[in-house]
Amino acid sequence: MFKSLVALSSQKHADLRLTSNAHFEHLREEVSCPLMASEVVNASRSLPIVFPQDKATYPLALVAAERGRNAFVDDEGRWTAGHLPIHFRRYPFVLGEHEKTLVLMIDERAPSLSTSEGEPLFAQEDGKTVPAPWLRDIQKELVGLTRMHRATQALCAPLSERDVLVPKILNLKFNDKTRQIRGLRIIDMERVNALPDDTLAAWARSGLLALIYAHTQSLANLKRLSANSTNT
Repeated sequence: MFKSLVALSSQKHADLRLTSNAHFEHLREEVSCPLMASEVVNASRSLPIVFPQDKATYPLALVAAERGRNAFVDDEGRWTAGHLPIHFRRYPFVLGEHEKTLVLMIDERAPSLSTSEGEPLFAQEDGKTVPAPWLRDIQKELVGLTRMHRATQALCAPLSERDVLVPKILNLKFNDKTRQIRGLRIIDMERVNALPDDTLAAWARSGLLALIYAHTQSLANLKRLSANSTNT
């Protein structure tokens, strides 16, 4: 997604503007993206959700069987799923670390950037070039997203601790071939249902149980990955 990521500079990028570019060609190569706990239910209606085999446990939306075949970006670069993940929405901005400090970074090659149209990234205040108010808001939102991602990992940690996640190899068929996707985990509902009542009650109160049900229902969307691959 990010092709040329650099720290945003009031000197280097003073003339840049952000347009309302509704095209998502930059997502064509994406295979997956992390989800925040707060968006899982909405995402489950149109996207298949799994869990990576990382040490950290968090929901992951699958959007392609292989790079270059994003099932939810059509031939004209439009996003076709009902839900656009927060991770994709923040583009072309992201927080990065520079000398142990979080800094706002930008993809210089983003198609939504222009020097002639759109909202200016910077403004003049007291003779100084400073981030525009909306850009400051974005930076605050990105800080909030970092916290949300950590909170999502904390919410989902019991899934690994109680050993209800199992490795899964996905076999997606297209063009008379089978594409295997490895390195994923899904929730084993038999293991969930075998947990003590007090554990399930705690998970219901925390919202984890709702996330589990959304995940299991979302797996029906895996067929959309195969359908797209057949047509490309």
